[in-house]
Amino acid sequence: MNNALYYADNLEVLQTLAEEHPKGIVDLVYIDPPFNSNKNYNMPFKDLIRSCGNGDKNTALKQAFADTWSNITLSEELERMKHYDNLEIYNFLHANRKIFTASQSSYLTMMGSRLYYMRKVMKETASFYLHCDPTMSHYLKVLCDIVFDGKNFQNELVWYYGGGGASTQRWGRKHDILLFYTKSERWTFNADAVRQPYKWLEGQSRADGSERDLEKGKIADDVFIHHSLMPWAKERLGYPTQKPEKLLDRIVRASSLEGDLVADFFCGCGTAVVVAEKLKRRWIGVDINHLAISEIETRRLKKLDAKYEVKGFPVDLASAERLIESSRYDFQNWLIEYKLRGHSNKRGADGGYDGHMAITFPPKKEVRICLIEVKSGACGLAQLRAFQQVVRQQEADLGLFVCLAENITKPMLAFCDEQGLWKESLFSVPKMSVLSLQEFLAKDKRLPRWLDHAIENVTYG
Repeated sequence: MNNALYYADNLEVLQTLAEEHPKGIVDLVYIDPPFNSNKNYNMPFKDLIRSCGNGDKNTALKQAFADTWSNITLSEELERMKHYDNLEIYNFLHANRKIFTASQSSYLTMMGSRLYYMRKVMKETASFYLHCDPTMSHYLKVLCDIVFDGKNFQNELVWYYGGGGASTQRWGRKHDILLFYTKSERWTFNADAVRQPYKWLEGQSRADGSERDLEKGKIADDVFIHHSLMPWAKERLGYPTQKPEKLLDRIVRASSLEGDLVADFFCGCGTAVVVAEKLKRRWIGVDINHLAISEIETRRLKKLDAKYEVKGFPVDLASAERLIESSRYDFQNWLIEYKLRGHSNKRGADGGYDGHMAITFPPKKEVRICLIEVKSGACGLAQLRAFQQVVRQQEADLGLFVCLAENITKPMLAFCDEQGLWKESLFSVPKMSVLSLQEFLAKDKRLPRWLDHAIENVTYG
């Protein structure tokens, strides 16, 4: 199986993989799912956007994922679990509905169905790691015992990260938990790959007064101390639950071999897949947020010159039209935030444009604001004129109007020409542009040179 990023609900991906590979295909699963903390986590895109007319610098925040699961229809999900070959999952979740809160029941039901299929896609010799915090770790431990069989529980690992979290009312919260399970009594564990050097406390020595220096070091234990994983500030992308690469490096080295398949079905900003790539493992990552996929591609995998497929986004006009039919807003987000690396407006926030890009051009690197309007249905010169007025009202520098090719007319192109150009050193940038959806889907990348530059140089601050 080739390396792949999936933009999809991980349950759908898991069900497909389980059907296609009934004997399992994955050697190592690592997941860091939301912990049901009832928080909305935001990924900051530090972008030099102008407020209406005042030129202030702001930070555009996009919701990376909502850490709540109350929208799951419990009865329907539980009904499907009656048909699992492990009925104990249903029994546990159904019997405890009156004990758990609605949020806890929804979360555990969501996790139960996914853990069930994760085990199915694992090879008999595969390992499984679940990263969690005290919010749900005790419930998840019971659920994992049911899914993987308690006898296949191997370790409760402690990641002590230190840092903030001090309190005058309780003990400082300084660690997360990783639950380590295997699918069977046979699994990969490379102890020598994760040996740790001995470190003695200040002033401590052997009985004879000599210092200890062992070449191989000690076999790693179940406490991961943050000092051995730091510093990692240069890795940070602003993703709130991002984990350091050294933490994943230790897990991947210990529980897989070169060429093995590593899977992260809640891949977020992609630390697991990046580490797998660096350690010459094959990998798949799944996330339901297109921003996460974009971040992994542009800010992590691109640096590694990685070879992979992206699945779940439109690849031709037919698949784009299917996305339009199912959700025009999702289509808008795909085009603006994935293809253009810009920022889409919130649902329902229609100010006459759908999103924006902040672009810098050499050599002055002055920021140019480009507003974006996406029309997935019928449109013409009247809509283009209205959009141009919005660009002026918002005091933006550029306007980009995207629609289906059959809607673009000569009067629309002539109107764009009348608006003139920005002279930006190597680029002559139209103040108003009309592009077709088909141009974004063309495999030979037929976008204008200035726009290619803009996509590669979106301003994040």
